[in-house]
Amino acid sequence: MLIEKGAEVEVVTPERFFAPEIGGLNHVAYAKALHQSASRITINTQLKGVSRNGNELLVTLGGIWGTDGDPCGGSCGRRTRHPADGRAIFRSRSQSRNLGAVDYKALIRGEDAFPAHNPEAGFTLARIGDAVAFRNIHASIYDGLRFAKDL
Repeated sequence: MLIEKGAEVEVVTPERFFAPEIGGLNHVAYAKALHQSASRITINTQLKGVSRNGNELLVTLGGIWGTDGDPCGGSCGRRTRHPADGRAIFRSRSQSRNLGAVDYKALIRGEDAFPAHNPEAGFTLARIGDAVAFRNIHASIYDGLRFAKDL
């Protein structure tokens, strides 16, 4: 969905291929979407650090093999990104239609899971995957499917 909306996406993983927990049949669809866009897949790499650079984040990536586990001397690459941490989620809650709330019982029943606490707002807010706490990509994908299935 991010790719379809024109977002720049990069998957970084220490694994030898991306998203090993996704089954082979699903893997093809995700790989195709990533490859047909300007997205990037970076394997055998891990996050080494994140620092602020004005209003952006500077992400430092490093390798996982070689001397001391890093063939790149601590810096296989750097990327500048806009912040996407949990604080952005919390700052957006008061501006959202549902104030960030999810009615999980309604979600299970297949009803609108986002209560209209602020009906005049222009968007609905849902926390998916790593927006607040670390979770694997598979759990994040299921979060997105559960929330978007009735849109």
